[in-house]
Amino acid sequence: MGEINGSSLCLLVFFFTASYLCQANRYPDYTKHPCARRCVVGERPRTCEYDFIQEYYFVLTKACYDCPFNATDCYRPHCVSGNGVRRAIMTVNRMLPGPAIHVCHNDTIVVNAKNRMEGEEGTAIHWHGIFHHDSQIMDGVSMLTQCPIPAYTSFQYRFKAENTGTHFWHSHAGSQRANGVFGSLVVHQPDSTNPHAALYQHDLPEHTIVVHDWLKTLAMNKFEGHYLAGYSDEPHSMLINGYFESVHLTRDTGDSSIRALMNQCQCVFCLQLGESTSLEEVKALDAAGGISRKLSGAVAKDTVTVPDGGYTVIRFVADNPGFGFLHCHVKFHLSLGMGLIIQVGKPHEMPKPPNNWPKCGDWKYPREDKNNEREGKGNGGEGKATGKDGGEKKSDVETEKQKKSPLTNEAHGVAITKALTSIVFLVTLMIL
Repeated sequence: MGEINGSSLCLLVFFFTASYLCQANRYPDYTKHPCARRCVVGERPRTCEYDFIQEYYFVLTKACYDCPFNATDCYRPHCVSGNGVRRAIMTVNRMLPGPAIHVCHNDTIVVNAKNRMEGEEGTAIHWHGIFHHDSQIMDGVSMLTQCPIPAYTSFQYRFKAENTGTHFWHSHAGSQRANGVFGSLVVHQPDSTNPHAALYQHDLPEHTIVVHDWLKTLAMNKFEGHYLAGYSDEPHSMLINGYFESVHLTRDTGDSSIRALMNQCQCVFCLQLGESTSLEEVKALDAAGGISRKLSGAVAKDTVTVPDGGYTVIRFVADNPGFGFLHCHVKFHLSLGMGLIIQVGKPHEMPKPPNNWPKCGDWKYPREDKNNEREGKGNGGEGKATGKDGGEKKSDVETEKQKKSPLTNEAHGVAITKALTSIVFLVTLMIL
């Protein structure tokens, strides 16, 4: 091995640093996003764009170095420690929870969702708590408001942050949310219009706490084991902001705020009855005046708790034309069919999708194509189509192959990353 002089060493460090930065920029955490700002009255709304790269990942990868034995290593970029049990997971930008979105009221949120999951699994991102007036097709419910995003393709969400508050986003396809595809979404407002502003001095993104349950294995293993083999369906542990640790909250000087996303479960009105409750019992109780109603100033919630053996009364104004999904937010219950579709308005009253909106559904071989195929085989030939002049007609596939399309920005990025990797490899060989 030859000696490495100072110039060669500097060159080597430069290329490795460039490669590292390319990798870091590929999976941004958006903690310094320009839209995460203090909201001001009269400020022009901004367009806030994010890249969400969804892929299979793993707990305690090489990015974690000596975690959990060295606690500091657990906070390295791209390190997901979970509860310390090594298992396959799904992440967005190699984070758990995924990137937090912090915007101001009426900002436009643009998310480029890129599906990089192996196994040809589709996905969709739901923006839990956002009203989506005039953008209902951006609600992100797979097979209802959109087709699943196929593997190795992308889909761009674009909608207005029209209602303030602490919300969250999560996958609405399969069991991906339970496997790690979720994060916080907070729509801020100026202190002068915030009714809770006097309760704290600072409203900072780092004050958001996400509490969620966690399994030792992929959610489908747990689901199938419970319903087909009688195993427990209870979670193994709880995580706070992706970490298996406790958080001590105090109320001393009142100089901070805490935004808690604890599965968004709070009761509006609920009554515990017994092991089961029939519709007739609820109607009889209501007729006897046993169910109170708050018809003005009621609490607005996007998720409420239905107690075991009881019921919950909900009420909403159907003022948003489109298709909505009312369902249990316990993942295994939803998988068993605890959900229904609510249609508000007629199809012509619903927002029109953009041009070239993806379509999905069943497909069956057309009858006429089957007949043409049989005729072609009967003639002993390959059944080639002919044009009006009797010549051979080119297929659509051949025509499409002849078309040339420019590289997208994403393709350019991949090409640049590959080129840098090749350069680093060649320089290393030259030095050695």
